[in-house]
Amino acid sequence: KKYVAQVFAPLPTKAPPVVSPPEAVGHAGTQIVAMDVPQPAAVFGLPGPLRADPNFIPTYVANYIFGGGGFSSRLMDEVREKRGLTYGINSGLVDFRAAAMVVGTVESDKSKITQALDTMRGEMARFAKSGATAKELTDAKTYLTGSFPLAFDSNARIATQLNSFQRDRKSTRLN
Repeated sequence: KKYVAQVFAPLPTKAPPVVSPPEAVGHAGTQIVAMDVPQPAAVFGLPGPLRADPNFIPTYVANYIFGGGGFSSRLMDEVREKRGLTYGINSGLVDFRAAAMVVGTVESDKSKITQALDTMRGEMARFAKSGATAKELTDAKTYLTGSFPLAFDSNARIATQLNSFQRDRKSTRLN
C-alpha cells in the first residue's frame, strides 16, 4: 500500500482542464512519405462526430457498412475481393474528448497501392453520393445490435465500455 502511494504521489490531484474542440481541422490533401518497402501502408481520414453528437450512431452504422465491417464491408469487397489489391483494408471511428475522426488503413503491394487508393476513393465517393442499400442497412443493424452484448463479456471489455461511457459524459459538457 505504501509503495502504491509513493508511485502515485507525484501525480496531480486535479484533473487537467478539458481541451476545447479544434477550431480548424486543416486542409484536405495527400501527404506521401516515401519508403522503400515491398508492401506500403496508407492511412486516410477525415473529421468525424463526437459520441455525444446525434450523428454519431448513423456515422457508426455507415462506417460499419463502408469499411468497419471486415469482410462484409464495401471496402473489403471492392479493394480485396473484386480486385485483389490488398489483404486488408478498413475504416473506423476514433473519438477523443474534444475531436473525432473517421480513419482507415490499407496495405498493398507497392505496384498496386495507387490503384488500391484510387479504388478506395471511388468507393468513398459512391457511398457519399448514394448511401447504403436497404439490405446493407438491415444487415448492419442486425449485426451491430446483436454483437453489442459481447462488448461486456470480459472484465477488460467492461472496463473499455466504462471508459467510453465516462468519456461520453465528459464530451457532452463541451456542447
